[in-house]
Amino acid sequence: MLRFSSTVALIIATLVSVSAAQPSLEPAAEVTDLATRNQDDAAAGRTYLGPTALTLPEGAAALTLRIPFLPAVEGTLGVGVTDRLEVSVGGAAAVVLESESTNPNRVASAGAKFQLARARRFALALTASIHRREAFRDLDSFAGPPRDVPTRVAAGVGLALSACLDHACAVMLGAHVHPLVDLTGGDQTSPYGGASLAIGRGRHRAVVDATVIPDDDDASGLGYVGYRAAGTKISFDLGLVIAKDAGGIFPWPTTGMSARF
Repeated sequence: MLRFSSTVALIIATLVSVSAAQPSLEPAAEVTDLATRNQDDAAAGRTYLGPTALTLPEGAAALTLRIPFLPAVEGTLGVGVTDRLEVSVGGAAAVVLESESTNPNRVASAGAKFQLARARRFALALTASIHRREAFRDLDSFAGPPRDVPTRVAAGVGLALSACLDHACAVMLGAHVHPLVDLTGGDQTSPYGGASLAIGRGRHRAVVDATVIPDDDDASGLGYVGYRAAGTKISFDLGLVIAKDAGGIFPWPTTGMSARF
């Protein structure tokens, strides 16, 4: 559970995407294509867990917070350098549930997203990110004698895809793959990826998300299902994250917010 909670903190930090911001929740417009969806949803750059291929407008900035009731928090600040290039910085932190650990469960991240292709109903983006987790001392008696876990730095380059599945773009399919390479010489180099659906037009939407992540030699996963109140300046998420690893399934409620300014 210790290694898994660290990995979840790292991957959630990786799944960078940014969104939208200002004080009031304004009704979203009728969605007709990806450009409209990008304009009317402050959280258009992400599903809940993963990125979409949509980028911030040039000169716009966005703050995204994802706060599971773990408690944990992940935050990202992104800026649109051009209407195709977005850069971001962020981090994640989680309370360690194991009493015998000095694991800080904190990750700092930086990333970028560049649209390689863009049409009315389809977009493809190149994603890149780097993440740093602090060193800690593992005192978990079930894992053997105490050991020092070194600082971990991981980076990767991947792809994100977004596509409308119907004429009105009321259903948007998302997919992403992002190999993470351990730059500190560890053996935790492996790809992760996922898929999502954003369903609905106007203010009320549903988001379904699934991401497969590495956890040593086991395939683990994060799932999400929830509701989004979409606005042009600020969007809110409320749903349930479900984490699965070799130790079992761990569901917990979660919230999110993206504000664009």
